[in-house]
Amino acid sequence: MSAITNPLQRYLTPEQFDKCVSFYEADQKLNHNDRTIIASNLQKIGIISNFSGYTFGLLGFFAPTFYYRLITKGPPQPLFLLQRPILSFFIGFGSLIGSTNLLIKYLFEKQQSAKEFSDPNIENVYKLMDWKFLNAFTLYYARTSFNPMFIIRDPRLCTNESMIDQKKKHYSEVYGLGEKDQDGKHHELSMWDRIRLGHGGEISHDSAK
Repeated sequence: MSAITNPLQRYLTPEQFDKCVSFYEADQKLNHNDRTIIASNLQKIGIISNFSGYTFGLLGFFAPTFYYRLITKGPPQPLFLLQRPILSFFIGFGSLIGSTNLLIKYLFEKQQSAKEFSDPNIENVYKLMDWKFLNAFTLYYARTSFNPMFIIRDPRLCTNESMIDQKKKHYSEVYGLGEKDQDGKHHELSMWDRIRLGHGGEISHDSAK
């Protein structure tokens, strides 16, 4: 039995490697306008889900206060403006994370099944993306819409182990989509670009280069 020379095949499951190849093949058919459309769509998901997540988080945070002050009308706690602060924190944080993830999943799957895709190439790419890795795909299409040097190389031709992240499991992270150019050089995002990306905003043009 011959040794595996492709490092991606050593660190990805066969299923993930096949998905990576399929994504590469579908991605190669996109033009600049397609990439801009996908980047814009994914950024909209980030904006809507984060805004809604913060709203639900605040509602969850103040829910115990509303309950104890308006429903039970019990005696106020020392921090009379905020009842049960520890409970409020956990409910608020849980509401923030839970609602954000649920909305990302809902909006992403809605786009995946959208009937208005006039371009089958965009539709095929959507079928191969995973909502759990929204930031990775958003970064990838934000950067490739500006700079083709970030377009993924054929994973079947990968021979440089330093180009992959061995600690990750999903192909988008193992292969460093949007983080590494075609030469394997890592392009770090600034702190503000990471914040903007995580909230569905545009990254700076310097980071897209």
